[in-house]
Amino acid sequence: MTMSEKPIDNSDEPSDRELRISQLLAEFLKQEDEGTAVSRDEFLAANEDVADDLNVLLEMANMIQKMAGPPSGDEFPVSMAGEDATPKGPVNLDDTDPDNNDSLDFYLSSGAVPPIGTTSSVPEGFAFGDYQLLEVIGQGGMGIVYRARQAGINREVAVKMIRSDRFRFDRDVARFYKEAQTAGSTQHPNIVTVFDIGEVGGRHYYSMQYVEGTDLASLNRESHLSSRRMAEILKDVADGVHAAHEHGILHRDLKPANVLIRNSDGKAIVTDFGLAKQIDNELDLTRSGDTVGTPSYMSPEQARADEDRMGAHSDVYSIGAILYELITGVPPFKSDSAASTVVEVLHREVVPPSDMSSNVNRQLEAICLKCLAKNPLNRYSSAEELAGDFARMLDGRPVNAVPISKLGKSIRWLNNVPFIARLSGNHFPNVSQTHKVVNHLLWVLPLLILCSFVLWQNVRQSYVPDSINIGTGMSDQFYHQVGTSLKDELANNYNQPTNILNTSGSRENVKLLKSGQVHIAIAQLEVLANDNDIAKLTPLYADKVHIVIRKGQGIQSLKDLEDRVVSLGPRDSGMRITSERVLSTLNIDHTKLQQSYKPFQAMLTDPAIEAGIVTTRTENAVLRELLNDNRFELIGLTPQQINDLTQIGYHRDRISGKGLSQVEAELTPTVATMAFLVSNANAGEALVKRMLTAIFVPGESGSIAGRLNLLSRTAASQHPVDFHPAALEFFANSEL
Repeated sequence: MTMSEKPIDNSDEPSDRELRISQLLAEFLKQEDEGTAVSRDEFLAANEDVADDLNVLLEMANMIQKMAGPPSGDEFPVSMAGEDATPKGPVNLDDTDPDNNDSLDFYLSSGAVPPIGTTSSVPEGFAFGDYQLLEVIGQGGMGIVYRARQAGINREVAVKMIRSDRFRFDRDVARFYKEAQTAGSTQHPNIVTVFDIGEVGGRHYYSMQYVEGTDLASLNRESHLSSRRMAEILKDVADGVHAAHEHGILHRDLKPANVLIRNSDGKAIVTDFGLAKQIDNELDLTRSGDTVGTPSYMSPEQARADEDRMGAHSDVYSIGAILYELITGVPPFKSDSAASTVVEVLHREVVPPSDMSSNVNRQLEAICLKCLAKNPLNRYSSAEELAGDFARMLDGRPVNAVPISKLGKSIRWLNNVPFIARLSGNHFPNVSQTHKVVNHLLWVLPLLILCSFVLWQNVRQSYVPDSINIGTGMSDQFYHQVGTSLKDELANNYNQPTNILNTSGSRENVKLLKSGQVHIAIAQLEVLANDNDIAKLTPLYADKVHIVIRKGQGIQSLKDLEDRVVSLGPRDSGMRITSERVLSTLNIDHTKLQQSYKPFQAMLTDPAIEAGIVTTRTENAVLRELLNDNRFELIGLTPQQINDLTQIGYHRDRISGKGLSQVEAELTPTVATMAFLVSNANAGEALVKRMLTAIFVPGESGSIAGRLNLLSRTAASQHPVDFHPAALEFFANSEL
């Protein structure tokens, strides 16, 4: 971004909250000056919703009053951007009070300032102690700066004379001398050297190294600095600041106007070290104007008047603020009043320079944003570390500061959308017009999402696949027979294409449902336990546990199955899950069995299989073939075993021996589980009701439930399980 380009204004207008804070503060400070104000506690209590921000600003006002002393009634306005080279108005000696012959005293007490860069107001050779004052080269809130010549050694110096009203108490004078002496003891090529400090005719002054050149504020206004030149200048500044820190001196007022650029070699030299805190922080918190200086470069801890937390990192922040202005052309925070600027320093996140211009050096931006971190722990730990990163950049090496990522920039940007800012606790977002548009969309978006959701729900509920896939079981099992009957019914009544998938049983069917390969399946209750992704549409029939043994093997009970070859059912089948669960509940270790994964019908052809636990309907044709074969017989469960199994969800049942030659008892005691027709939990209403209608509503040849001897509609509806909502509606409405 060139200096001629106008920076993008991302701050928009001050918020109502900020304006209210500024107005409240201005009115209260005015009333304090007039002696009509209530106590500060009462003031804060009356404005509880903004009390925290008001308290911070009041503390800062206290700090500044202590630093600056009482205001002078005829004091001239002070540029907050630094020592303004423009006087309030040229004043000639002829225009002064004719009774006042001390022109220098007049300038220092009245606020009238001689024209800068001229000698018309102060004759060449004007004597001031050991110095000859040659010309005015600057002025600020604390007084006037002259180019002067020190008598005796003929050294050209700068003399800064302090206005008399800058010191309210003797301790202020003592502090001024102490800090000036400390600053004078720090010798560094990037620090303006303080030569002398004293008093002449009641006027306190100090003399310092005269630098032939310009200040950084002027240089930045007049020319566009390259990224490399910015790094060179601020490396010098960081080096000088670090040297001062090594002597225990904090600058506290780093800003472009306090950085001098020497003409001869382009070196940057920091001025006003250690002095700003006591005598150069005049600040009217309520004054509005085009420029707001010092607060724009203050660290949050300094703006909060938190002396205990101020340290080297505070000056590091200020260097980052200077860098920000060099990159973008504006300070990181600048509002219509000092009070509003302080609020921004405390609460707003800085807008990344690359958001204001695409032509920003990423390394320089990374350094800048690290300096400007709100939390001091996230900044450079010292000015020396900061100078090291500038050096790495100048050497073409990677800097330690981490550039802001696209994700980080996106999060920063979104955090300034008012709606999101409220949620995140950001009370002072940088709101641009684009943020406002997005904010409006965020209010509309939930409504659009809700409408879309309702529409989707309606579409989903009425959706029936063009071709329904049903997971059943092996082709000779009853699951397959139920699936085939459904296929025929759907084809006859709905012209609905249906595919039957032969599987190993319940467990595989559930896997196929979850993967979306089937829409409907049959599974035993054990496989469905606590699975919220699968919905039960209806119980179909009871699968009874049949313990079939080969005669002559010495097997009288389940305990005798250990070390025997036993068919428990194929892998992933509900039959196998039931077999293992029954054995485990009855304290029989199924791993001690010589398990066969062959289906139970293999017992007819494989003499090595000595027994089988068969969980199915007694009407199963293969099972009936086994129980009519004189090589096999059926044994029952004991009353205690049945009681144990009912404790885990099985229900008591009996196996009828009718038509089975190898079943001696008319009724053999056992337990049973339930086979269910199931779907995904999010299956549509239309699909569920179509399947239940096909099972329970009679057609020309009756209902599937009637033909296959499944549970009746009434019995199914009374089963104590959680049904799919559409199934509940089906069972509740006899007209369906």
